[in-house]
Amino acid sequence: MKKTIICVAAILAAGTISCNMAFSCVSGSTAFSPITALAAEAATGNLIVNISGVKTLSGVTITVTGNGNTYTAVTDAKGQAIFSKLPVNDAAGNTITYTIQETIPDGYMAASAMTTTISAGATVIASIPNTEKTYTIAIDCKDYKTDSITPSGDAVLNGGSYTVYHDDVAYGTYSIGADGKLCEFTLHGKEYEGKWEVQMDTAPVGYYLTGEKQELGYYDGDTWIALNSSFPKYTHATMHLSLIPISGRFAVTANADDQIRIWLKSSGSYDKCKSSERATLTIEESGKAVQTDLLPFGTYVVENLTTGETTTQKITSYGAIVPVEFQNSIAPAVTAYKITFTADDGKVPTGGVYNVLDEDGNQVYRFSPTNGEAVIPNLESGKKYTVQEIMAPDGYIADKETYTFTVDTQKLVISYHLISVTTTASTTVTSTTTTTTTTSDAEKRSITYELYDQTEKTLLSSGDYDTGTKKVELPSDWTPDSRYWLVLMERVVNPDGMISSATKEYVILHRDGTWERYQENTSVLYGDVNLDGKVDISDAVLLNKAASGMVTLNDQAAKNADCNDNGELGADDAVVLLQFLVHVENSLPVKN
Repeated sequence: MKKTIICVAAILAAGTISCNMAFSCVSGSTAFSPITALAAEAATGNLIVNISGVKTLSGVTITVTGNGNTYTAVTDAKGQAIFSKLPVNDAAGNTITYTIQETIPDGYMAASAMTTTISAGATVIASIPNTEKTYTIAIDCKDYKTDSITPSGDAVLNGGSYTVYHDDVAYGTYSIGADGKLCEFTLHGKEYEGKWEVQMDTAPVGYYLTGEKQELGYYDGDTWIALNSSFPKYTHATMHLSLIPISGRFAVTANADDQIRIWLKSSGSYDKCKSSERATLTIEESGKAVQTDLLPFGTYVVENLTTGETTTQKITSYGAIVPVEFQNSIAPAVTAYKITFTADDGKVPTGGVYNVLDEDGNQVYRFSPTNGEAVIPNLESGKKYTVQEIMAPDGYIADKETYTFTVDTQKLVISYHLISVTTTASTTVTSTTTTTTTTSDAEKRSITYELYDQTEKTLLSSGDYDTGTKKVELPSDWTPDSRYWLVLMERVVNPDGMISSATKEYVILHRDGTWERYQENTSVLYGDVNLDGKVDISDAVLLNKAASGMVTLNDQAAKNADCNDNGELGADDAVVLLQFLVHVENSLPVKN
């Protein structure tokens, strides 16, 4: 009996259960099998794994490994996975340590692996807490021109109003802070899915109101990644919005050769100004000059260093050309010029069409003579002008087709010759009709040419044109494969009158002076305004100049510049191109 008690005590001691905070134990039955039965049957225990913190408790796979064996179970609706009759000891009688792991539910953080031991006849309960994944999105703003939170000119970066949209539903409304941050918010689980966009509702002071929604995304190296495509790779992403500053130019009217200096008033002086917030100009012979580079939003001091005059003007609208006129400047002297017309038959010529061209070949006036004279207004004294005959009065031919004169230094007389005509006289004598015809001058035919650059304004060469050789005089700065504008003017004088016609077309010149028609490239690379085969900020600068009328684009460049594909060239195209360059738009053209 005494021996039996010792054995029961040993058995009770063997059944002692130990556990930590993550586990709880359930004792086995108080009835004990005989010692001979325990020796015959290996000791086992049970394991119950509970999960928590997930929206859906069922269907999560739990894996238990120990002593080289792996056991799996799937949680039920209560979040429990049950493992029955797990061995307590290995073959050598050592206690087996089990490792518990779960297959991470989608949208949650990985839980740390857990370990436990099991006592014979006992049930161990393990709990696995799950933590939902979170993703932080931050949106920073910066000035497109300074590429920082420092604003351009007198603009103010903070302020304005922006709305963030998720699947076209407003997620929140924010404004830019002094640190350039628009907002920062946290998404839980798979909330990142869907379309995320931000839209400027009101612009900060001095910035252009774009108004379009911009898809949220970020750069991974040089690759643009939309927020909803692969954001789960990261726990934090910062998106940058570039604000387009309002900018414009000054068009200054003053004396020719006057020196003009322009600078941002708030900087205090020209020398303290940033280079992007000041400009210098020399007034051209026309009495005007327009800045080349854009100046940002703000109030500017405009100084005429030649006359000492000073004035202030503001740039407040995007793409503006602000006029500045110095009242004390002396405008170029202008006068009217009279041209006299004579004819060898003594009559007063009336009719015909003439152009007046300035020294640069630009047309400044068109007229028809009346009662033997014509008055050309608003010509500058001392300047040289050319009169170009388009069509002579009916029945006459001029001595030549172009006439050059200088205002106030000479009088211009254009002489005409009467064109001979055919006359017919009829007499009737006793039912016999006799017709006498006066012999007319033979038909006279001539062709002249004018060669212009591709802007169609600057005359490069001119002269008589031989239809046999089809050659023209090459310009001194002739460039192979460049396009030129050729005008062929044909004049036919015959007894019935005079016929004039002109053919105009773009041509490619050859080294021997011959030419062929220019075959236009029909492909369009939107945004490539300077035709260098790529789209960058230099194209935006040229497009701004074209939109303000400072330069004229050729046909191909104009097609490439139509960034909103509406068939017109304007400031809207420049805005679209800038939006493309700062990734507000991801492709060109942007219609509507």
